[in-house]
Amino acid sequence: MSQGRGRIWEGSGKPMYWFIIAYLLLLALPCTGFLPNFWSRVLTLSWDSHTHQYITEQAILNVTLETLKGTEKHQGNQAEEQTRLGRGFWRAVGEVVKSNAAMDFLSSTRSDPVYHFDSERVESAMGMLRQFWAQTLLSVRAKEYQSARHSLGQLFHSLQDFYSHSNWVEMGQHSIYLHLLQPEEPAIPVATDDTPTCMECFSVTCRNNLLPRLTSTQQDSQLLTTGYFSTFPPKPQGKCSHGGILDSSRYMGAKGGINKDSTSPLFSPHHYLHVKAATLATEATLTVLRDLRDTVGHKAFLRLFSVKQVPALVFVMDTTGSMFEEITAARLRAHSIIQSQANSPGQPGTFLLVPFHDPDVGPVYETDDPNQFMQHMENLMALGGGDEPEMCLSAIQLALTHSPPLSEIFVFTDASPKDAHLFDAVKALALEKQSKVTFLLTEDPNYTTEVRGRGRRRRRRRRSREPLSPDRFSLYSSLSSLSGGLTIFTTNSDIHKVSTIVEDNTAADKVTLLHVEVVQELMSSHSFRVDSSVKNVTLHVTGILTECILTSPSDQSQSLLNKQGSLAELERFQGLYRISLLPPIQAGQWKVYTKSDGHLTFNVIGDSSVDFLYYFATVTNETHPGLARVEGSPVAGVPAFLVLAVTGLAPDEEASFSHVTLLGAQGETLQQVKLNSSSSSSSSAYSVNELVGWVDSVPRAPFCVRLTGQDSRGNKLERVSTEMVQPTRVQLQVLSVPRLVPGHSTVVGFNILNHGPARLFNLSIDDDCGYLHKRGSPRYHIAEQGSFYDQVNIHTPATAQAGATVTLTLTVHALDSADSNYAVTYLTVVPPDPDTSPPSCSAAGGQSTCPSVCNESSWSISLVVSDRGRSGLAALQLQKGAFLVPYLVFVVTCGVPLFLLETTMGQYTQEGSVTCWRKLCPLAEGIGYGGQLIILYSCMTYIIILSWALLYLVFSFSSQLPWASCNNYWNTDDCVDFSTRNNTIQWSNQTNSTSAATEFWERRVLAISGGIEEVGSIRWEVLLCLIAMWITCYFCIWKGVKSTGKVVYFTATFPYVMLLILLIRGLTLPGALQGVMFYLLPEPSHLTDPQVWMEAGAQIFFSYSIGVGSLTVLGSYNTYNNNCYKDCLWLCLLNSGTSVVAGFAVFSVLGFMAHEQGIPIAEVAESGPGLAFIAYPQAVAMMPLPQLWSICFFVMLILLGLDTQFVTMEVMMTSVIDMFPAVMRRAGRRERFLLLFCLMCFFCQIVMVTEGGMYVFQLFDYYACNGACILFLCVFETLALGWIFGADRVCSIIKDMTGVRANPFFKICWLCLTPGVSLGSFICSLVKYQPLTFNRWYVYPAWAYILGWLMALSSILLVPGWALYKLGTGTGTLSQRFHHLCQSDPDCSLTKKTEAELQHMPGEDLQQITT
Repeated sequence: MSQGRGRIWEGSGKPMYWFIIAYLLLLALPCTGFLPNFWSRVLTLSWDSHTHQYITEQAILNVTLETLKGTEKHQGNQAEEQTRLGRGFWRAVGEVVKSNAAMDFLSSTRSDPVYHFDSERVESAMGMLRQFWAQTLLSVRAKEYQSARHSLGQLFHSLQDFYSHSNWVEMGQHSIYLHLLQPEEPAIPVATDDTPTCMECFSVTCRNNLLPRLTSTQQDSQLLTTGYFSTFPPKPQGKCSHGGILDSSRYMGAKGGINKDSTSPLFSPHHYLHVKAATLATEATLTVLRDLRDTVGHKAFLRLFSVKQVPALVFVMDTTGSMFEEITAARLRAHSIIQSQANSPGQPGTFLLVPFHDPDVGPVYETDDPNQFMQHMENLMALGGGDEPEMCLSAIQLALTHSPPLSEIFVFTDASPKDAHLFDAVKALALEKQSKVTFLLTEDPNYTTEVRGRGRRRRRRRRSREPLSPDRFSLYSSLSSLSGGLTIFTTNSDIHKVSTIVEDNTAADKVTLLHVEVVQELMSSHSFRVDSSVKNVTLHVTGILTECILTSPSDQSQSLLNKQGSLAELERFQGLYRISLLPPIQAGQWKVYTKSDGHLTFNVIGDSSVDFLYYFATVTNETHPGLARVEGSPVAGVPAFLVLAVTGLAPDEEASFSHVTLLGAQGETLQQVKLNSSSSSSSSAYSVNELVGWVDSVPRAPFCVRLTGQDSRGNKLERVSTEMVQPTRVQLQVLSVPRLVPGHSTVVGFNILNHGPARLFNLSIDDDCGYLHKRGSPRYHIAEQGSFYDQVNIHTPATAQAGATVTLTLTVHALDSADSNYAVTYLTVVPPDPDTSPPSCSAAGGQSTCPSVCNESSWSISLVVSDRGRSGLAALQLQKGAFLVPYLVFVVTCGVPLFLLETTMGQYTQEGSVTCWRKLCPLAEGIGYGGQLIILYSCMTYIIILSWALLYLVFSFSSQLPWASCNNYWNTDDCVDFSTRNNTIQWSNQTNSTSAATEFWERRVLAISGGIEEVGSIRWEVLLCLIAMWITCYFCIWKGVKSTGKVVYFTATFPYVMLLILLIRGLTLPGALQGVMFYLLPEPSHLTDPQVWMEAGAQIFFSYSIGVGSLTVLGSYNTYNNNCYKDCLWLCLLNSGTSVVAGFAVFSVLGFMAHEQGIPIAEVAESGPGLAFIAYPQAVAMMPLPQLWSICFFVMLILLGLDTQFVTMEVMMTSVIDMFPAVMRRAGRRERFLLLFCLMCFFCQIVMVTEGGMYVFQLFDYYACNGACILFLCVFETLALGWIFGADRVCSIIKDMTGVRANPFFKICWLCLTPGVSLGSFICSLVKYQPLTFNRWYVYPAWAYILGWLMALSSILLVPGWALYKLGTGTGTLSQRFHHLCQSDPDCSLTKKTEAELQHMPGEDLQQITT
């Protein structure tokens, strides 16, 4: 801010101790960039420093005055132009300044060097600048001015920081760096990370500490650099620091710094260059504004900053049949306003019309053409009727979203709101935009349903004449009260006269002198003050008056209800009293005495250019000293700053403001806040006067703000803000404002801060475009003085228009009190990155053992791929390996085709995995039964693994992991503690030894017996874990997919976090490369080994869950037109990608373990339960902080397992319900059957938690859930659907459902490749069959193998068995029966498109087709 804007503390009367404490605290905090705002100069004792706020305000003001001067009709005096820029202009400037300063305060931007031109991030910062510029242009052209102001503020901040943080000034540059925003302009190279840039400096002022090349004035040898700040990113040796007493990097070589943020040597080592840097930053800001003006045009530029903007005319109109008179009144009033504005010197105003008529709302008619607006008004028709409540709040929400800030919104209706759930969002928008909402209701709140008057249509028909609730309009009253508007109950006959309030409030330069509500008081007295600048004073009073006496400053009185007088003129309408003070209006204090038997609202307005804006702020305690604006409502009971900006004062007009008064809803004084004595003098370049007051404790009751001061002649000035501030004890902070890209999902993070006792909060989220990924009202329990972080997921459709703005509204409520708060943020849709930069590739390393014939050897190469246009840096590993080839073959020929086929079956039939076959091919119904039997076996075995994992998780909280040592009661003399890392011991030579992890698993957890014949006792710890798992599964899915879906949001996503943590940890361990190479590079000769192919196939079939009907059930929950084709391809890619990444996480740790033990990795690699419960825990025990990594691993394992268990149980339940709908779809039947199913599985599993249970578990896992069984089902599945039902029909169904034609390759797979590969793998598995053994030494008895084969055959034989059964029990010849069982259900014979065509076909043609 400029000098001479006032003495900050003169006349404050407040002790300085709190200021000194705040200042000392801030000395311990970091500081970067030009200082954020005017308050930063106080905190850093650099009174003459140029701040971001000062530079930005000065530049906008200057370019705006230039633009006005350049227009033909604005050739007036510059001082007069400044005075009449309008309150809307200064609010718009404040939005830019707020966005600029927020870059120093938001957690997502304050420490990122890219936003501040720090740490040699010049190229990235330039890219960010150009993004801000493009986003600003998009928003302006789309007339999304608030979003444009936000991105413009961000652009200014980074641009201004460049001149303060770089060596541009030190190079002797006297002009701005055009290349920052104009790529075609010459560029100066940037110092690389390994290029030294600074010399040592040991004083607070650093002169000549840049190396000579960094200060060279010769263009061919110049080099740009920027200082490093704090500890991230790390500062290389010899680099420059940001510098100053708050920068910890200044102690690292080279010591010192180069920033020019302020004139204080304590904070800026190059303080002596501050003015030069600020001058260039100002010039750069001016250049951007001029370029913006020239690009979008003068008119759009002035609209961007609301320059001399005529108040918007916003109508929200109920258009049901009873609203004829109201629509007519609105038309006449709009015509009158347009006529009066025709000769207005200001810019064209905004006209907005939002009609609503249940259930329709909108469209929004927005224009700046008055004739077009009147045409929209003329087109309104009062037609139809319906139930009494209407979608009024939805229409108001649209009006608030599309109207500019500081608007007056007028709602015409006679119905209560049907959409009360939107009240919080509407309230938040009204308060954030400081817009007033006034309701004109042609309805008595005590109305009972009858025909309302002659000539009036009956609006709503009801079955009875029961009275409606008198409180049904309470939401309207609350909204008008908190926004500073009015709620007027009037009649049809008076609506034309009452609507004069629209004209009164939408005139230019309206200020509020009094706004107060009186609740049930017989007598009341209120006063307001008129100064010499106020003209045309009007009082609006709603309610019923019995007496009203007006007293002038000279003590002259007039009884307004009884007689005419010289003071004022009264117009009385139903529900509204309009009182106009007669000229000449006396300056001074006026009083109004009233009597009433009900609720009254007083609103006094006048014409004056002098008004004010305000906000609450707190001293930031993060990385930048300054006042951070409080978003939403202030916190009650805590101190805060109140910052005011007085607008409309002429530069040559002196006025001082002494204090503000916080007024309660009924006009009572709650607190008086003294202000700094700041006066506008001739030295000021502003017509805005910024004041600061200290609020000791924000009141707990709602209040409005009244500003008091005096002009140069000693006359008192008073102005009142009409909106009611709602103090609260909860805060809602939006942490980032990302850009939206069509076709992509975006996350907006937020924090809820509880300033009260521990309690529950309810969060409401709403957006105006319907992009929210998930709607609802989540609840959070937040501890006392605690906080909670969460995210909002937004999916931007591919059809979203670039430049559009999404208004996201969040409101939070305490369930035990009235505490609530809100946050409103504007998200801009930007076009996708065109990605014009080609990727680059370079070899990072390689391994080769090539003999003369290189094709017979193993080799690998590591490539580093860089793609600046998209993903930054990625590492691509290419290798010649055996497992990769069969894996990809199975993915292409079986995995993806079967995944798509089964999902299509479910989505098309909307049936479970059994009943879908009845519709598609009854002969193959046995496939469904076989799949369900395999799922049943899986349910019984998989949850056992979860029980073991839960037990391990419990043990992970021990002070020492029990599998990390051999000092436990279950250990034997052969136990070896690998975690000792004694490298002198040759582990590979100890053939009789066992690891501590193995003994813990076999002797402590399982207490394994000598064989399956020795069942032994129950392991009670495992049994309790098993019970806990079943209870968890039951209550997570007992209500169906709705309850399951909510749980899966967590269980399906959180394991990825754990997997990422484990992956990073694993790859940073010594020996990790050895494990990764073992994972990626098996022997190429294994390609001829059928076992490799079978393992690859089993991995695909199990990880993709194909062949057992799971995908059919999940697909049945899709809508008919869901794009399952795209979903399947992406899900398969995600599945395989996760498997590969998980392999890296596991084998990197196994490599570490092999490295620590000095043995080949093949000796530590395990499969099955041994990997999860022996190898990985053993590796974890050898790491630092083993408990942490153990907890992470087993939490991930449990959550992944629960996901699988949920799906298998849900598949079983859905299939049974679809088979017996009449029985199972009754209330409570699902829950009972699920309980019965869980109990049955539990009691069958008890044998698996005995000492011999591991043998039983392995028997089930090896035979009952064998991959060969699934291969067999897949063979007949593809034959039935590809050959009998028809591959062509499947392709047609996909085309009908998704609108996308499936690739012909899928048809080839369904007909030939998939059944062929599956059959070959099935036969190979039979030929290569090896009887089950345990730990390579225990051989099962013969009866166990027979039992295993019976379990395997139980699912396989159901396919031919069911077909033979249906053939044997049918009617007709064998050929007829076979033909009948191969026919699909008539309902499935036609696609939806074909059905629609047949419905419109002539009867004769249809009969011909059907016959």
